[in-house]
Amino acid sequence: MIRYSKIPRGLPREILLLKGRGCKYRSCSFCDYYLDAGSEEEAAEANTPNIARLTGEYGAAEVVCSGSFTDIYGADLAALRERLSRVKIKTLILEGHWEDRIFIPRFREYFAQLNVIFKAGVETFDPEMGTLLGKRLGAGAAEIAAYFNHCNLLMGFRGQTYQSAETDLRDALSRFERVCVNLFTENSSPMRRDERLVRELEERLFPRFLDDPRVDILRENTDFGVGRYDE
Repeated sequence: MIRYSKIPRGLPREILLLKGRGCKYRSCSFCDYYLDAGSEEEAAEANTPNIARLTGEYGAAEVVCSGSFTDIYGADLAALRERLSRVKIKTLILEGHWEDRIFIPRFREYFAQLNVIFKAGVETFDPEMGTLLGKRLGAGAAEIAAYFNHCNLLMGFRGQTYQSAETDLRDALSRFERVCVNLFTENSSPMRRDERLVRELEERLFPRFLDDPRVDILRENTDFGVGRYDE
């Protein structure tokens, strides 16, 4: 699996997809990413050569795993911190679950020499859609934004409406510094893609934000370059 890439647009940064313990929540009806997990030794084997690929070209790096930032093994966090310092990366973006907000101060302290940005895997602010996705956050955009700087939204799945998707993006941009919109890519989960809604989003919603530097729109979940399998 490809675990290192570069994102030159919007907020230019390098990106790492690390193998970790796997998501501890595993309640989301749309997700099977937790399958990308392993022991500490397996994670080190996958992660060490990719952490070493960080160059500091953009001065920023985004680090994700198939779970939350708390699911990265300690040894890999230590290797990451050392590499970030060596190549003089100043900004680190970590993605996490709303429930892990209590660990944010600890991670800010661990990476104290860096500007640490936290990205929340929100998917939707709509309670009805959240129930459909198995993502019952119990918090709105304002409360989540008090802890997280950026957020992810999921769009284009069966059961979602155009109005709900549009409202999610509007609410996210009113509260967060950056928003990543992910069009749902079918996987082994029971969730299915709504092609009619996807076409409507492509025609009516996305064109309004194509030139907005605060918005990333991923039409495939591998559009950042990581998560693909080597050919």
